[in-house]
Amino acid sequence: MDIGGGPHGQYQQQEGVPGKDGLIDMPGTPAPNPPVAPQGLAAGHHYQLNPAPAALPALAAGPAVPKITNSNVNKIEETLDSKKNNWTTWSNSMQDLFDAMDTVKYIEGSIPRPDPALDMVSFKNWRQNNGFAKMLINNNIAISEKTHTQGCCTTARAWQNLRAVYKSEDQLVFTDQL
Repeated sequence: MDIGGGPHGQYQQQEGVPGKDGLIDMPGTPAPNPPVAPQGLAAGHHYQLNPAPAALPALAAGPAVPKITNSNVNKIEETLDSKKNNWTTWSNSMQDLFDAMDTVKYIEGSIPRPDPALDMVSFKNWRQNNGFAKMLINNNIAISEKTHTQGCCTTARAWQNLRAVYKSEDQLVFTDQL
């Protein structure tokens, strides 16, 4: 029964019948004074430190794209609305939300869609993460603004569309008011 150990081996509880002295006889092992059980292991049992294996196996690699843990936070105070002319404040608040939800790379488009034939788990994680990031955008824009995000396959495309529409409006100079 494996019960933990240090970097050079594992302590195992020995199975068997105790001898006259209360120790478990281990074949091929002299019967010196019984070893003291390391701290945290059950007292009264005989333990033997197994030697470390010649080479430790490599840890199994997880998916290239980890799944984002969703949160109940998916809304900010204001929604993007062309009538409010609020792109700058809205987009700054959204950047904070993207940071908090760990979706910035989906907004930037810097995480490519994995090939499902090569890594189905990463593909499914990417699809869910991309959908979550798109939901963050769509939950925070007015219904009238959704025309700019509908049909976008990626969050990056939805964000680029909104930026193209509103960033240029923020930079316009209205000379008729000067």
